[in-house]
Amino acid sequence: MSQWAVGPQTVESNSSCGRFWLECVLAKWFERARDVRQDDATLKKLTACVARARELLPPVLWLSVFYTITLHLGCTVVAKEVQAITMMLLVELPDQAIWHLVGRRHLPAVKQAIAAEQLVAKKDFVDTWSDIVSIASQLEAMVNSTGVVLDNITISYKILVPTSSQLIDLSGANPVYIKRIWVGRPIAQYKSKPRIVGLVGSDNNTYRFVLKKDAIRKDEFVMQSATLVNRLLAANKPTIDIRLETYAVVPLANDVALIEWVPNTITLFAAVEKEARETISRCMRNYKVELDALAGGDICSSTAFTELMSKEPEKVCKLYKEYASDPCFKEHLVKWYHDVWF
Repeated sequence: MSQWAVGPQTVESNSSCGRFWLECVLAKWFERARDVRQDDATLKKLTACVARARELLPPVLWLSVFYTITLHLGCTVVAKEVQAITMMLLVELPDQAIWHLVGRRHLPAVKQAIAAEQLVAKKDFVDTWSDIVSIASQLEAMVNSTGVVLDNITISYKILVPTSSQLIDLSGANPVYIKRIWVGRPIAQYKSKPRIVGLVGSDNNTYRFVLKKDAIRKDEFVMQSATLVNRLLAANKPTIDIRLETYAVVPLANDVALIEWVPNTITLFAAVEKEARETISRCMRNYKVELDALAGGDICSSTAFTELMSKEPEKVCKLYKEYASDPCFKEHLVKWYHDVWF
């Protein structure tokens, strides 16, 4: 346990090393909390280490791992320290912290934190929280509706635009707040029928998000993994500038989230689908060229194909079997035969 106990004093507060150390400690802490009772000696040492880290490490470092912490707000074994971390972030970085908590607003631990005396005393915080909960509830309700479009929701209080740079990285010098919100119609070609949500910022730029109902925890974990990879790459100082593009995943409920729109990109499914179409098209062209070569001319009718089959049946069958060995391509090949010649 000694390597964890002395950790907070030895890591650099804003370095990739510091974040990595904190993530490792939290992973060990929560893993232990799931498996043992509250009076476990090892768990007590880990809890003391986390408490010491809370005192020594800056809030911005804790913000980078706050998602992991919010997942354990209902864990009674570590509830006291998790609550203390949550309160620290709500006091020090309220604009960012409330976005991490709005999706867990129904949890008793979150309600208790929001109702804390030092936060209730801040009228701006109370009003902002009420506003953000109202927005989250409206967007959550829209996920299950079909044709409703919200053209203009005006925001009364300062609510941060929840981009990745503002929620975690804090790289922006001037914070951008939401002025108004618009919500588009469902995108029909996707199974989950997501919507595009536009957040018009105080800088008059529109920040687009995808409002979707899905297993959003996967998106959150993928982004956490990508962020960790970026930190490791930055720490190792590679000879080339390489990093994974990350985006914000903001839970509004257990299965509803706002996902930051990344411009000039396509989904992995679209990329695979495009590659498949191009491969099939290329194979069809090659097949047609070889078929024409066997016939000594352009095969463009059922009569010409019948004549070729009568002259070179073995070669035609061999060519067909060669190209139809791929089940995916065979389906398109059969359809092509039917459309062109029958």
